[in-house]
Parts: sequence; structure tokens; C-alpha cells
Amino acid sequence: MIITQINGGLGNQLFQYAAGRALAEYHQVPLKIENSFYKTVDFASFELERFNAQVQLASVDEIEKFNSKNFFTKACSKILPVHKKIFFVEPYSHFYNKFFSAPSNSYLKGLWQSEKYFSSIKDTIRHEFILKDKLVIHLRPKAEAMRKENSVAVHIRRGDYTNPNVEKVMGLLRLDYYKKALSLLQKKTGNLKVYFFSDDIEFVGKNMTLNYDFEFVSGAITSRNYEDFYLMQHCKHNIIANSTFSWWSAYLNNYNEKIVVAPKNWFNTTSKNSNDLLPEAWYKL
Repeated sequence: MIITQINGGLGNQLFQYAAGRALAEYHQVPLKIENSFYKTVDFASFELERFNAQVQLASVDEIEKFNSKNFFTKACSKILPVHKKIFFVEPYSHFYNKFFSAPSNSYLKGLWQSEKYFSSIKDTIRHEFILKDKLVIHLRPKAEAMRKENSVAVHIRRGDYTNPNVEKVMGLLRLDYYKKALSLLQKKTGNLKVYFFSDDIEFVGKNMTLNYDFEFVSGAITSRNYEDFYLMQHCKHNIIANSTFSWWSAYLNNYNEKIVVAPKNWFNTTSKNSNDLLPEAWYKL
């Protein structure tokens, strides 16, 4: 059995699930979810159950077996290695090439933010990360209209990124990045219909001056983050923030000729390496 620890917002949850799902598939064992993080915080909620993902929660007993000190468990681990249970902790922020050396009884703890962890099952992941129909059926006409236009989803992440402590690590993208990205897209695809998504749409409205046909989505058409997520992936193109939320919306966009623009400096610190985070086909500015 593989148990994967889930924490953070929607984008983080998708990466953690995808890595765990890939390792479980590699070993042909079940995947279980440990989500106790959400009992202690009020700034995020467990969201995997909104998708077609195979969510099976690990029991307290299953989790505690990884910490078990009793004689029988220790003896089984020595005599029968298959019973050995280990915590497998992500050693650094870029792809860990020994990931699949984790045994079939592992508890995964990390962010696992690279498609290299789940590239072997990417079709499965794309299928399982479809939002349940009942949550987004009311948005389907808008999604279909977006796909018919030369549309681009622009995600501007502020919120917690404006906190000085968070900004030290993640960094707050300047609006100049978005203007350059839009200019690049227009040169490559022609006139754009720009859709803005943000956790601070008021800031965007006051500070983003554009000569494009544009529309604010967050707070106007949508009221929940997963609704934003759904519509972002139905635009033809994506300009993303340094945010796993918009990373996944762009990754799950199935338009064959999509162009994705991403910030080349994902982090605001040299202690983290984002070399394996952005797919090669994406433009980096």
C-alpha cells in the first residue's frame, strides 16, 4: 500500500495525488490518502473528492503502522522485507530520480511538483482530474464559448503571496510579466479575448490597463475556486502565475494548439530549484 500525505491548496493536492498514484501503479498496490492536515487549518480544504480521482482515505490504524514499535511489526520487517514500511520524504524541490525506488509499503511526504513523477500514467491522471459534472454543468455553455474564441486565461495570484514571509519564497509577479506574455500570444495567434482569473480581481481591474477585448471571470461568472479552475482549462491558451493552481489548469487544457506562458523564475529564492517544474513546450518569460 502507498499512502500519500495531502496538504496545501488544490494545485498541491493534485501533484501529491498524481505522484502517489504513479508509485502505486508502479508497484500494483492500492493508494490511500492521508488528509489530517485539513483538520488543523482554515485557509484550505480537501478538494480531491470534487474530481474523478480514486480517493480512498487511509485509516488511523493504517497510518499508525508506519510508526509502530511493537515486536511483531519489527520482526516481520526483518524476516519479510515486503512488510517493511517506510516514510519516503522528498529530498529537494526538483525531480528526485530515485522516486520509484520507494518500496511498495511507503508513506509519501512531499510536494512532488514535476510531471516526471506521473508521466507514465499521464492519460490516467488527465481522466481522473476531470471535475464531477454536477459541480460545473452550469458553466459548460461558457466553457464552449471560450473554446470557440481565440481565448486566453490569465491567472493573477495575489492573496497569500502578498504576505512578506510568503513573498520571500514565492515572489509576487509584476504586472509587466503579464503584459509581455499577452504581447507574445497576440504576435503568435492574432487578436485575443482575454479572461482574467484572480483571488484579487479588484486589484487587477484597477491596475491592469489593456488594449484587448477582456472579461473578468472571478467573482463575476464564478464564485468558487474550482469553477475558475474549470474555465481556465477551457480557454485555448494560458498565461499562468507561479502557482500550482494555474499550472494544473494549463496542463489539463486539452486544446491541441495551446500556448502556455509561465514565469521562468518560479521561486524568489535560490534555495529552491524549479528546473523540472515547467514542461519543455511551455514558453518561459
